[in-house]
Amino acid sequence: MPSSSFSARQFIIFMIQKWWVICLAMVVGGLLGVAISTLQPPQYEAQANISSSIDYTLLPDLEDYEEDRMINEAGWLIFSDQVLLDVQTRAKLEGYPIAFEDFDERFSADRVDDLWALRVVGEDAQEASTLSNIWADVSYQHLTTAHAYALEASMIRSAITALESCQQADAGSAFSLCEVTDMDTLQTELDKQTSALEDALALSQALNPASNYTINSYAVVPLAPSYQTRGAMAFLGMLLGLAAGFVILWFTGKKE
Repeated sequence: MPSSSFSARQFIIFMIQKWWVICLAMVVGGLLGVAISTLQPPQYEAQANISSSIDYTLLPDLEDYEEDRMINEAGWLIFSDQVLLDVQTRAKLEGYPIAFEDFDERFSADRVDDLWALRVVGEDAQEASTLSNIWADVSYQHLTTAHAYALEASMIRSAITALESCQQADAGSAFSLCEVTDMDTLQTELDKQTSALEDALALSQALNPASNYTINSYAVVPLAPSYQTRGAMAFLGMLLGLAAGFVILWFTGKKE
């Protein structure tokens, strides 16, 4: 192809004649991509599931946004700092030391309807499944403990309501159901219950007493990697090889 002028037609004809150069470059690029991908180990993903349900008999008039918030509250607790710290401690005891930065890179909690999927990614399939199950167990322990305090807070609220009603009741009335008629004693008990309510609310992690939680399924050891760069790297290598083939033909054609 003459160097003084460019002819697209002649260049296309030249490429057709030298098609094997482009094909060879693509094959070489693909092989290089596969070779590079072997330097990156495959990633395995394990998943444990925690379901969140609501007792609608306690909340018959529950709005959709309130239900959504109640389910999200479980997710906030699952990914709270205290849960992750406990996961880190237990994982170390079981021979899987992890850094706190790993939670951002390898751990994820995704909501699917009323289900929370606790996923862990890693190069070791057994480690990924073990860490996912540890996370599920620790999260469930925190959820059940917080839920117990939420129930306690609900009962304390009822007791406070009863005490406040007693304050307003006529102590001499025949219809009064209050056992304590001394106002000082009543106020002391009211203060005690109010303090207990504050403690219970703090430990309830803002969970609703109408919520219930269950470990729906534990993670199993994944048999195949969930993420493998070999195909992507091979495809990228072929594209680069295609570009390289055009460049080679371009400069080769200019010399002819």
